[in-house]
Amino acid sequence: MELKDMEVLHKIPPIFGRIAKYVLHPEMEVVRSELLDNWYENVVPEYCHRALSHKDDKLPAISGIAKAFQNRLGYTYVAGLWLEDIAYGLCWATEYEAVYPAEYRAPTWAWTSVDGNVHWPGRSSTEIKHYVHIEDYYIQLARSNPFGRISGGWLKLSGFIGHGIVRDEKLLCSKSDVELGYPYLDADRDTNALKGMEIRYLILSTANGRKFNRLRALILRERERGEAEGEGEGEGEFDRIGSVVSADMDVHLNAGWFEKFCVRTTLKLF
Repeated sequence: MELKDMEVLHKIPPIFGRIAKYVLHPEMEVVRSELLDNWYENVVPEYCHRALSHKDDKLPAISGIAKAFQNRLGYTYVAGLWLEDIAYGLCWATEYEAVYPAEYRAPTWAWTSVDGNVHWPGRSSTEIKHYVHIEDYYIQLARSNPFGRISGGWLKLSGFIGHGIVRDEKLLCSKSDVELGYPYLDADRDTNALKGMEIRYLILSTANGRKFNRLRALILRERERGEAEGEGEGEGEFDRIGSVVSADMDVHLNAGWFEKFCVRTTLKLF
């Protein structure tokens, strides 16, 4: 490990103590689930709370600890997320005060694309099933540092896309009128912005327990022709603009339900 990386890690706040023991002591066996949980529960919230002098320093500010994580995880780092855990990584949601930066910083699917606090749903002993899969990806670096600023990127995903309408602050599946949950914009929220709107959503995951069923999904905006970098390959091309978070549901959602009421497809998320 390089000296400058050691200096970064020794400055880690006390809340990251469990992380430091792995990255500072290479001889210790890595517990990946613990490292990942600390990334989502501690590292990202800590950096979201920090007031940076320059907003475009968000990725460079976290680059030192991201590099240390990658060294121990062996995972691929993409704009603040981990490619091998992307289905869960995409489940981030913002709080009300989140805003978009004035200039491009990261793809819309990354939490680093917004300014404000973000959080992930807790991983518990309940049965969590992911329905989105990574097919390909591309990150355009602004410089040579793979953990620093980026100027573009996309994920090629396969999964289920559905159509819905927002009614009484809830998202309803257009084909079944089942209430899927509460839709929230990622940033610059207007409480009436989604009212009565027909939207597309990408299913991310379900959590099924004995007494509850919960859903996580993304709200998509289709990109106009020519808006994406390069030539398209026939997939739908979308931006992420929000997320859907469900409360407890009476309907048990599974692959069979999604096959009936959604469309299985491949898409590019920019």
